[in-house]
Amino acid sequence: MITFEGNHPEFSMRLNEFLASRASVSGLPQDILLLAYDGYKQDIVPWQHAVQRAYKVRDELQRRMPEAILEIAQHTADEVGEAAVGLSAYHMSATKMEAGGEAFLNGATHTFVFWRWGVWLLQTNDVVAATGHFHRRVMTRDTSPHFSFTGLHNAVSTLWPALVELGQRRREFGDRANITFFAVPYSSGLICAEFQKLRESHKFRPVIKVLDKEMVTDIPLATPFSNGDDHLLVMPRTFLSRGRLNSNQKKLHLLLISFLAKHKDVIDYLRRSSRLLYSSNKIGRYMRRTFNDDLFPHKLLEAALSDLDMLTKGSEWIKESERNRRAVERAQTDQTHFE
Repeated sequence: MITFEGNHPEFSMRLNEFLASRASVSGLPQDILLLAYDGYKQDIVPWQHAVQRAYKVRDELQRRMPEAILEIAQHTADEVGEAAVGLSAYHMSATKMEAGGEAFLNGATHTFVFWRWGVWLLQTNDVVAATGHFHRRVMTRDTSPHFSFTGLHNAVSTLWPALVELGQRRREFGDRANITFFAVPYSSGLICAEFQKLRESHKFRPVIKVLDKEMVTDIPLATPFSNGDDHLLVMPRTFLSRGRLNSNQKKLHLLLISFLAKHKDVIDYLRRSSRLLYSSNKIGRYMRRTFNDDLFPHKLLEAALSDLDMLTKGSEWIKESERNRRAVERAQTDQTHFE
């Protein structure tokens, strides 16, 4: 079993207990595929069987992975190849990821799609990768009674998909994306994070298992958020509790809370899109349809990106981004001197 050590005993204890509770290296119960595929021995099963399997698996995941964030959706249709039930489970990986000499903890999403002819299981890895130092900082400063590693990483993921989308729009118009350092609200405070490039995109390669006629076929998929060997990485650096926020950060916190509340549907859609591979040429249209996002209103997305564009050009955002950048540069300089 992998263990983490640190100078914060409670953090080390809770994290190691959490890792030990993982049912398997993938994080899923080892027998979950057998439960999902039970009864799929004939060519086509009744629609109600697919629905029952999905809810059986959901109930088992709730029982054995209580910290996982689950989402279930149904797409009904007369055509056998269209009707499906989708079940996604976002949770922390049971193993640490190592890159650039650092160890990170990141999340994973396992998404089941129950068809009448068989079952899909899609695995994607989260681009949010946090060090033990970040987790310890949150635990020492966060006063909320219900700390969750999965909930923390899910909170970090509220904004980055929208920022990536905004950056792409800016580049399409010939502008620089100009978004590297950012902040997201968490537990009445702010998490400071940055975008990085990791030259190990193979570590994020998604795969889909197709269970059909008692056979399991692994199909590799194109890696999203990558360009050759370079892969996008979101690094949360520190957490500033409410009492540590300066006047500018308090204003930014209110602006971010307002933005996220106003555009909740868009934020949820983009986060779901990043985890379920809506952009995939192979499976994207099926995932969008299964989770009832194939007709997501384009005007809502445009309105949210317009507001985000204004927010990121505001003085509160710019000041905090600069402060965040200087803090990271100081830390890197200190590390270089130490080495």
